[in-house]
Amino acid sequence: MVKHVDFLELGRTDPLQSLRLQFFPDKRLATILVRSIVNDAQNIRDVTRAIAVSGGRVMIMRPSNPAGRVIDVLYVIECPRGLEDRIASKIEELRRAREVLVVDMPDEKLALNVLFPYMVMGGRGIVITESILRGFFAGIRERLGEDGAQAFLYLIGLDMGGEVYETIKILLLERSLENSIKLLGCIMRSLGICRLKSVRIEEGRIEVEILDNIEAAIVGKGCSSPQCHNIRGVFAGFLNKLTNRRWRVEEVECEAMGSDRCRLLMKPHA
Repeated sequence: MVKHVDFLELGRTDPLQSLRLQFFPDKRLATILVRSIVNDAQNIRDVTRAIAVSGGRVMIMRPSNPAGRVIDVLYVIECPRGLEDRIASKIEELRRAREVLVVDMPDEKLALNVLFPYMVMGGRGIVITESILRGFFAGIRERLGEDGAQAFLYLIGLDMGGEVYETIKILLLERSLENSIKLLGCIMRSLGICRLKSVRIEEGRIEVEILDNIEAAIVGKGCSSPQCHNIRGVFAGFLNKLTNRRWRVEEVECEAMGSDRCRLLMKPHA
């Protein structure tokens, strides 16, 4: 029997391996970029078939825009050295794309995504690893002190939350306050920030529980006070725009303090 699960009730899943950079230590890879091809199922099938018939094995296929009408498509192919030229020629013979390029990579075991920049919700995004974020947070605390870092990270979050609202506000017109926050939680999970566990609204106060919060994970365990200042700012900035009121967001439980969750309490300013 088919089972349905609500997005917010979905527990932990296997992490998505990088869409930007992957390492295949036991394979020899070639990279082919098919430029300006009409995005329909038959075209994609024909290109993929041409690769297979020529002796290549598709390891990765990335469209520049899955919903676009004319797109670029990146293929990372396992094949013997030199076969990529034959594969590219076969694709060219289909006469479906403006051009077909064999991209010479710095290492034949690396799959690097040449589709650049990375667009997220209409804006340019970048992939930041935990090590980079850890250095960023540590540097802020070293330069500004704990109080200064708290204010700085919160202000960044305010801007982030406001920008998310502006991007999706057309989707919020018919939604309740609770469902608007849940949609924000879905987007944050999709971006790898945290996982929203619950939303409760009582007497004008909002309580939110979140799991797998990257900010708390980076700071680490053993803290004596809540550490998710950026996340607080995101919720505050989003609510400020959504309700046209100013909100105070306080973290009362934090994974960085050893809790199994982060818990935020939100109240509008008087």
